[in-house]
Amino acid sequence: MKNSKLFQLLNRLTLEEKERLEAYVHSPYLNKNKRIKHFCKLLVDRNWNLHHPDLVKEKIYKQVFPTEAYMDENFRVLTSQFLKLTEQFLAMEVWKKDSFIQSYHTLNTYSEKRLNKHFRALYKKAKHQLNQSSTSKDITFFYNKFLLSEINYAYTILNDRANIDAAFYNTMDHFDIYLLANKLRYISTFVNQQNIQHIEERPILFYNEIMNITKEANYQQEEYIRYYSLILYCLTEPENEIHFLKLKTLLLEKHTSVLTKSELREILNMATSYAVRKIKAGNEKYYPHLFDLYISYLKDDTILTGGFIREQHYANIVRIALYLNQLEWAYDFIENYKARLNENIRERVYDQNTFHYLAAIGKHKDAANALHRLNFENNADLINYQILLLKDYFQSDNKEAIESLVNNFRNWIKRNRKMTDNAKAQLRNLFDFSIKIYRIKTNVERKVQTRKKQLRDIQLTIRKTKTRDRKWLLEQVVDLFQKM
Repeated sequence: MKNSKLFQLLNRLTLEEKERLEAYVHSPYLNKNKRIKHFCKLLVDRNWNLHHPDLVKEKIYKQVFPTEAYMDENFRVLTSQFLKLTEQFLAMEVWKKDSFIQSYHTLNTYSEKRLNKHFRALYKKAKHQLNQSSTSKDITFFYNKFLLSEINYAYTILNDRANIDAAFYNTMDHFDIYLLANKLRYISTFVNQQNIQHIEERPILFYNEIMNITKEANYQQEEYIRYYSLILYCLTEPENEIHFLKLKTLLLEKHTSVLTKSELREILNMATSYAVRKIKAGNEKYYPHLFDLYISYLKDDTILTGGFIREQHYANIVRIALYLNQLEWAYDFIENYKARLNENIRERVYDQNTFHYLAAIGKHKDAANALHRLNFENNADLINYQILLLKDYFQSDNKEAIESLVNNFRNWIKRNRKMTDNAKAQLRNLFDFSIKIYRIKTNVERKVQTRKKQLRDIQLTIRKTKTRDRKWLLEQVVDLFQKM
């Protein structure tokens, strides 16, 4: 019983929803079966839990059919009927909140029954409400505009043939905008997934036509279409950075007037993915762009999904803020958004990012303590600890320790089978560059001009090479150069 679809559904309803469900099932218009009413009262009135001793089919069956022996088929039929009513109730809950859909179906009935006066009055009211009450011109808005024009076209065919041309073209215009907007959204999200997961490419119907149409001025007037066309251009023409800059400007200035929170989150996800790929390709000027996007993400809790912030976003925001030397801001974010992490991962993710903050401000012992609390649960924690030791030994001029650490960690990287080749290469580069800089630093017998030339050469190589902690490496080069 406790594993049934019905019980799992009822367990997700709030107390208020259960009260409304009971009233719904007890309505004689909707349900005349007294046993279902009694069954509903049994399941809804009591605060069941998964381990309640009376939560067994036979005991519940006995209360609904007191004079009959248990029959599993009867119980399944009863459960199925109640589940169907509960699903209808959920649909009704949504329908009650959507005044436009109510008007749409009523207009359909008025049209079929030739109630012209009623139709025209409600059509005018529905059109006004749709234009005035929509806080955002999202895909639902475009769909509702199409539905309204479609029902008016059907009415015009039956009752007002003199205006049939205008009604037809109006319907087609709204259909084209809805189709274009929806197709753009689906293509954008799919292309983004292709970039992330390397999904096999397949031809997309009307893809070239849609890309050409989006450039027409009359469609660019719709901001929703501008958003998704720009993000699609970012994904398909990544070398042309003007698309990203236009999208960023649009996101930071106007997003609240057009997009729903879920659509804004979707576009920001794709925009941040684009910026991350640029950074991974070595384009460090995208760090401030990415930070600006995340700041926008945090407004109105857009970044939250189901009330929680994803671990990846939390970590990315901290590391970008630290990279940009926004230390105080990073600390406030770590503390303020800790409670927004899912409780199952909260302490682990908090400790991981506290480590990065403490390491960034030079409190290496405190950072090590934060990492030790994690007990090195995964490769990432162990790698972070080794990097922390590397930086600590570098600053303290512990030659023997840093040489030993670099040699041992090189071997560990070589033996590790869980890391990708790219991740291994970036780690090796970090340790190799570190030991080269350290040897230049400690080789005081060599001429200063020779050491400076070596530093300039290594600085140029670091800039061109994919490596972990590039910013830290370059800081050590500059610091050493200035001290010579």
